[in-house]
Amino acid sequence: MQIVKVKHLPSITYKQVLDELLRLGMKSDISSYLTNIYKTTLNADDIKSLEDKLIARLKELEYSINKNIELSDVKSVESEKRFNDKLEAIDKCFSDRLNNTTPPELSKYIKSVDERLIKSEERFNDKLERTRDEIFSKFDVLLSKFDLTVKFGMWIFGIMVAILSPVMLPPIIQFITLVISKIANIFA
Repeated sequence: MQIVKVKHLPSITYKQVLDELLRLGMKSDISSYLTNIYKTTLNADDIKSLEDKLIARLKELEYSINKNIELSDVKSVESEKRFNDKLEAIDKCFSDRLNNTTPPELSKYIKSVDERLIKSEERFNDKLERTRDEIFSKFDVLLSKFDLTVKFGMWIFGIMVAILSPVMLPPIIQFITLVISKIANIFA
């Protein structure tokens, strides 16, 4: 899974992030981590755990989309096969009867059956088209949710980096200075 880096992070509030996560059904998993952002300093493990939860949720969405598409394709193929089998059986039946002569009543009946078959086929094609349209519209919705989730993941990561940078930089510099002075004392 490729996540595009966001160059500019829009200004968002803590409540907006939580509202969006609630809408995506992710609040219970992640809100405690977001709360930590405003109360304590997050360490690398917290960030990694949050990132893992976001990625797991995205994979669930992707799996759900693929499963729905596969299921729909299988149902469409089965329906089309059943319809074709019925057509073949009717064609065979009439071709067997028509080998001799065609009385006027039978011609009339055949014509009405043909019309009904054409209407049935049109209804079937319309239903198939509607089903495919519904699936693709659901797919588009899930894809937009997926995209939004990725963007929010990047926003959250950016917020954490922005919060951690000023807090963690001085202790890191102090630690490096201490290590250098200890090494200098050993060789002095």
